[in-house]
Amino acid sequence: MPLLLAPVPDALRPDPGQARSWVERELSRAEYHRPLLERFVSWLGGLWESLTRSALDASPLSTGVAVLVLVVVLALVAVAVARLRRDPSAPGPAPAVLGAAGASPDAHRAAAETALAAGRPDTALVEAFRALASRALGRGLVDARPGLTADELADDLSPAFPAHADDLARAARLFDLVFYGEQPVDADGARSVLALDATLRDARPDLHEATGDRPGAAVPR
Repeated sequence: MPLLLAPVPDALRPDPGQARSWVERELSRAEYHRPLLERFVSWLGGLWESLTRSALDASPLSTGVAVLVLVVVLALVAVAVARLRRDPSAPGPAPAVLGAAGASPDAHRAAAETALAAGRPDTALVEAFRALASRALGRGLVDARPGLTADELADDLSPAFPAHADDLARAARLFDLVFYGEQPVDADGARSVLALDATLRDARPDLHEATGDRPGAAVPR
């Protein structure tokens, strides 16, 4: 037997302008603009009231179950409120530098020297460049932004050390070849990046050049 559908009244088929007006009016209601925590607490209050009302009309066993549910809800409320009220400005862990877990420049440099002494120049070069990058970020010479590449870091740092721009570009290329291209590097390549890190660590940056028309800032990957 075919299913007959009643025609949709014209009043329920608004034109685009009227539909937009309905949506705007609906979204202007106060409940859509209440803070998240307030809405969450209001929802839990309604749930509490509903469970309490059900418990009063139920058997002793059902009442016990309802009380248990209420205890669980209260525990969830405590956890949720603590998370929602956590200070968002509290400092988190140090940002990862070029694919590494947050570590100090000296820790990266020590790892590079250890790897070099152990005959692992590839690891030594990667850690040496991470030391250089982390040091630049810590000194405020490069702005931390998501997605900063080795080449971008070298470009951003070059205005502060114009005499070492070529060395920075070469170090960035070596990092990319080893870290992303998985190409081998010799000990001299690792030593060159360690030497560059030491040179820039002790050098005075040209802040006039560094604060010029440098591209907008960047956290390296």
